Amino acid sequence: MFSFFLKKNFVDIWENLFHLIVVNIITVAVICLSIFFIPFVFAAIPAEDNIRLILDFLTVITVSVAVTTVIFAESANAKNISYYETASVKSFFKSIPSVFKHSAAAGIFSGLVYMAARISLPYYAALADQLYYRALAVFLFWFLAVTVIALQYLFPVYALMGNHFFKSLKKCYIIFFDNVAFSIGLTLVNILNVAISLLTLGMAPGIAGISYTCTNALKLRLYKYDWLEVNPGLSRKEQKNVPWTDLLKKEEEMLGPHPIKNALIPWKRSK
Repeated sequence: MFSFFLKKNFVDIWENLFHLIVVNIITVAVICLSIFFIPFVFAAIPAEDNIRLILDFLTVITVSVAVTTVIFAESANAKNISYYETASVKSFFKSIPSVFKHSAAAGIFSGLVYMAARISLPYYAALADQLYYRALAVFLFWFLAVTVIALQYLFPVYALMGNHFFKSLKKCYIIFFDNVAFSIGLTLVNILNVAISLLTLGMAPGIAGISYTCTNALKLRLYKYDWLEVNPGLSRKEQKNVPWTDLLKKEEEMLGPHPIKNALIPWKRSK
């Protein structure tokens, strides 16, 4: 299953490369504006420790809301691409007003996660000679690690299931704990995506490409739950033997062959 996911994801990103670059340019512009202008706004505010801490929190929220707005707005295109349909820049801009409520919630949650990683974790780690604080540090570390991995499903859950933020967040954790190995594999793929994005200055695959990756991953993984739904009463051992070859047969037919020569014309899907 994972090998097919990698193939489909590469094809989807490559064949929508021009659209992806446009969205990534917008995303990079949003990030740059946030990074460069927010410090000027806060520069006149006293640099007391507590105030600066609050400003850092507000900065993270502001940047997170801006970036997640872009990703939520692109989630409809990510869904279309995963279903072999056409992406549209017009659809991207049209979606921005309707996703702001979700991106605001995501931004606030991201700020809380950031502050927990920056303040709480170092604080408890510094007191790790006491068993109580050591336990808190270990718990918080794993909570943050699980959260970061689980959040990969946030945007595709919204795109594919249409849930509001908190329900989507809950499902992210459920999907992670039910698919730990797959989620870790997806994380490794996205680490590679980030590395390539740094080399291309965020143009490809960039944030848009990462959202396509996560959407493809969840879309394919949901076949497992469709299979479980029509096969109730399976034992825990039987549930692990998911017939991926049969479940993904239609997907493989829809994706079709992709010879190397077609890499020169990413805008034209092979028939």
